[in-house]
Amino acid sequence: MKKYFLVLTAAMILFTYNNVYGQVSLKRSGNAIFLSVKNSPMLVLGGETGNSEATSVDDIRNLFGNSVLMNTVNTLFVPVMWDMTEPEENHFDFSLIDETIKQARGKEKKIIFLWFGAWKNSMSCYAPAWVKKDTGRFPRAVDAAGNKMEIVTVFSDNLLAADKKAFCKVLAHIHDVDNEENTVIMMQIENEIGMLGAARDHCPLAEKAFAEWQKSGLGKKFAYKENLESDAQDELFQTYYYARYVEQMAVAGKKCHDIPMFVNTALDSRGRKPGDYPSAGPLAKLMHVWKKTAPHVDVIAPDIYDKGFKSWLSQYHTANNPFFTPETQFDASSGVKALYTFGEEKAMGYSVFSVEKISSDESLHSLTGSYMVLKQMSPLLLSSLGKKKSWGLLFDGNESGRTIADDNDMEIECSHYSSLSWGPNHNDKSKWQETGGLIIKLAEDDYFIAGEGIVAKFKSKKNNTGILSVDEVTVSSDGSLNFVRRLNGDEDHQGRQAMIPCGKVRLLHVKLYHY
Repeated sequence: MKKYFLVLTAAMILFTYNNVYGQVSLKRSGNAIFLSVKNSPMLVLGGETGNSEATSVDDIRNLFGNSVLMNTVNTLFVPVMWDMTEPEENHFDFSLIDETIKQARGKEKKIIFLWFGAWKNSMSCYAPAWVKKDTGRFPRAVDAAGNKMEIVTVFSDNLLAADKKAFCKVLAHIHDVDNEENTVIMMQIENEIGMLGAARDHCPLAEKAFAEWQKSGLGKKFAYKENLESDAQDELFQTYYYARYVEQMAVAGKKCHDIPMFVNTALDSRGRKPGDYPSAGPLAKLMHVWKKTAPHVDVIAPDIYDKGFKSWLSQYHTANNPFFTPETQFDASSGVKALYTFGEEKAMGYSVFSVEKISSDESLHSLTGSYMVLKQMSPLLLSSLGKKKSWGLLFDGNESGRTIADDNDMEIECSHYSSLSWGPNHNDKSKWQETGGLIIKLAEDDYFIAGEGIVAKFKSKKNNTGILSVDEVTVSSDGSLNFVRRLNGDEDHQGRQAMIPCGKVRLLHVKLYHY
């Protein structure tokens, strides 16, 4: 097998950072933020389990026995349920946590635990029975009409104390059993926090806090636009108190086990109003409140099930918030979306939901193929962090092309494979599958292209540009390129373009010349 050698050493990744957390941390390279485990940078290629897939030892063992799953991901997102961890007050059971860590180590996987505490998707369904039943000690939220809700109010000091105690017990236990191994690399605080059924809470404790809020002037300080409507003002108020609650959870938790922590959010999509979507969650429009009020929360992560994938990514990737998602809809385009995410947004991690349901069907090849390529390309992607050396592609029948300006000279005209006259369903854009990938510039006139269903043409403004070679390759762990085959003739349209047809994720090494 013919091999090339690509220099992928630790020296190529020059990092500047403050090592705050120890062996698992977030670090910065230029203007990009990445996850480091034992001083080795890591891309999270994840899968989140369904909500009820880790509630027994047998379930956990079956989960890790899924060979398709284990060949696909490097990190599992697994819930830790308050009601099962502390079924009786002050009596804790860590058996499910221990079994998850044991199984992960056996499969050489990492774990990100999700704390389903006071709220999960807004509701308090994972609170223990002793919390649910004691409405005097743990009051309920109330909607605008005065109806009690299936939500324990965030304004309860008793709730914060109980939730925080359990959260810290969990983290202290993880520290005891995993501080050296670092199988557990991050922790999510609550799950899709927010108010449903009302823009804000109207219980007596909330009403008292709201009166103080109006006097304090905090509403004007955090307003994201002038003349907010009443429900937006209510949402801003509720946001501040959710963020303050989560900040206290994060501060206390990191004293027990200092690993990166994040919050996830359900999106304010489809024109819904606060309360129709989970009001006051860590939404893009409210990120400034969360970042200011909860500085010990390291990442705000969107759960993406809606249309407009590119737009959601751009909203949640900011200078102080790396892009990271614990949940995306698993479908036939999951893999190309992963490639786009890492190529375009320099993402820290990507994950699909309900990964235990992944099976050998037509939706699987995109994700497995993309994750395999991303694993091979991780050193390159990590070395390009903070530098404009990679781009993402994501196409369908509505958005089928993109022109990339590489420096001041080269342009890369990219398009959907079906835009070619011989592409599948060329004359019917409604049937074009979602395709995409990423491009990494290795050196002048030297590129990697990974993905499926994409075409790339290279044009120089100064010189005529031709394709010197297009090779399908794989990358070994030592950085060597393994030659698979030379693509020429019909496979690069007689030297006009690099192409990856629909149906299989591939990695191409493209070299150019000028004449």
